[in-house]
Amino acid sequence: MPALVIVGRHDVICGPRWGLELYELIPGSRLLVLEHSGHMGHVEEPGLFTDGVRRFVLDTAVSGHDAA
Repeated sequence: MPALVIVGRHDVICGPRWGLELYELIPGSRLLVLEHSGHMGHVEEPGLFTDGVRRFVLDTAVSGHDAA
């Protein structure tokens, strides 16, 4: 199952260390680090967050990994 791990560089709740660990443990996952965000990346960097999710959804649907 495709997975996108999104983490804010300045997140003190679940920061880059944990995002990287998830990324490394989930085969085929992708990691998006929002450089100017804390725990609320969807609010702090909504454009980059949305672009990252959109790109992930389009790429995984095109590559045939979408759910049946």
